[in-house]
Amino acid sequence: MLGAVVGAFISGFLADSFGRKPVVVGAMIIMCIGNALLAGFGHLTPYLSTIIFFVIGASCGGYMVTNLVLMIENLEHAKSRLLVVSLNGWPLGMAYVGLVAWISKEWRTYHIIFAATSAALFIILQCISLESVRWLIHQKRIRRADKIQLQIDSRNFRVNELLPKIMQSQEFERAKTPTLMEIVKEEKSLDRKISKNKDRKLTYFDLFRHSSVRKPLLALCYCFATSSVVSFGFYFSVEALPGSRYLNLAAMGLLKFGLGFLPFLVSYFVGRRPIILTSVGVACISIWIYLGFSLGLNLSKHWIITFLGLLITASIDPTWKINHLYSAELFPTTVRNMSRAVCNVGARLGSLAAPLIVYSRQWFTETPIIVFAIMLTIQWGIVYFVFPETKDRPLPEEISDDEDVEIVLSRRDEREDGLEDENEKLAAKV
Repeated sequence: MLGAVVGAFISGFLADSFGRKPVVVGAMIIMCIGNALLAGFGHLTPYLSTIIFFVIGASCGGYMVTNLVLMIENLEHAKSRLLVVSLNGWPLGMAYVGLVAWISKEWRTYHIIFAATSAALFIILQCISLESVRWLIHQKRIRRADKIQLQIDSRNFRVNELLPKIMQSQEFERAKTPTLMEIVKEEKSLDRKISKNKDRKLTYFDLFRHSSVRKPLLALCYCFATSSVVSFGFYFSVEALPGSRYLNLAAMGLLKFGLGFLPFLVSYFVGRRPIILTSVGVACISIWIYLGFSLGLNLSKHWIITFLGLLITASIDPTWKINHLYSAELFPTTVRNMSRAVCNVGARLGSLAAPLIVYSRQWFTETPIIVFAIMLTIQWGIVYFVFPETKDRPLPEEISDDEDVEIVLSRRDEREDGLEDENEKLAAKV
């Protein structure tokens, strides 16, 4: 888990600087090698196995930060982006973990299977995946961007008859009407101080210097952390739920996948904000009911507790989907991967805190559930008061703050006033 924090942080900068695909493919091959090394040498010393686990975690964190951005940046249609997020493989991965663990029953075989799985995915990604056209254009690598766009168009042409329109990649808009933000960027470039730093690479510090990025980033980071604490808290407590741990984990994954697909199905009628409010709300209500049954009615060993535990983790899945979508739609291309990295660091810190919170049940059985309930309630409030609606809005391209717009508008008014004065003087002379 600590490796995932470090990997997420580093990969966000690398992906924004050097490209999305190299980070995604590189993370998968590191995962393959790490699992193979663990299966072969993990038994020699706990220090070696700890280092290998750290490296595997770093590759996982790096992959999770970058893979979604790589897909979403080549999609212009809002429903396409939501479909990609809804088909996230995490819930199926949970079910796969339960299946592999049940089949292998032994750690070495378990890691060999996952090394082989990672190797297969590495080959598929290397051969099929394409670099982000949007990122290439921002890097002024237009020829490479055009070449990849032609490959995307060619693939879409071949599947046009098979897929509905909402599942197809749309051609990247090459010629767009200048927006106010683009005008702001153009006029700001005339300013000597800004133009001096125009071509420098953005860093993590830039995320917190601009209010348009800072506010949603901090709010989303908390939501990622809370969702992670609750989700991993129940993953680590799966053996405490009545019933088989293997069956519970597999059922948790399958139920998450089913509910996680709901955002796409209801997106025809509602936006992102109502979906995440409903998702967090259902989790809140379920966890408070869980506490009522467990503490008030003393039913901690009843099947209803297993049902509520599965429902809480599954109802969080639509929240994860919208969180991931927000992490791509709220932040501009120039810092999108770094913003997702910060959010993912929040999620990984949540996964680090989860086992510590779960361990507190040694002193009082329901302490973790109480903590989860409070955190989810706060999350619902943050979503309600902070998050905007992003449905059917284009992905932002550049960092822009409201104060920048005001400065440019005031300068424009001054220039227009000056021109009017000159025209009046000229008219008077005539």
